[in-house]
Amino acid sequence: MIGVDTNVLIRYFTEDSPHQTLLARKLIEDDQRELIFVSLVAVTELVWVLRSNYGFARIQIAKILEDMLNTKGFQVQNEDEVSYATEELRQGNHDCRRRSVGSARCMEGLRNDVHI
Repeated sequence: MIGVDTNVLIRYFTEDSPHQTLLARKLIEDDQRELIFVSLVAVTELVWVLRSNYGFARIQIAKILEDMLNTKGFQVQNEDEVSYATEELRQGNHDCRRRSVGSARCMEGLRNDVHI
């Protein structure tokens, strides 16, 4: 299993830098590679950057998270929490910039994992 950081995910999902996007695609879409681990911190940062730097709407972010959760090559940490948060985000129940992917439960998991 390999881990990816937020920068790789941003390049992959925003396609904002042709060269970096190509490298991210090669890594993520390579059928011969190992499973890709995405930490809860990377998911949280991804949501924050998409929302604050790129101006993505909640529904767009929820779609990206849903796609990541449904791609068999990704292993998302706390997948159930991220799935719950994605649905909350889709419904507009939480502000993802303030509550870690839109879920109080997800934020609690983040606090426990990184000792905020």
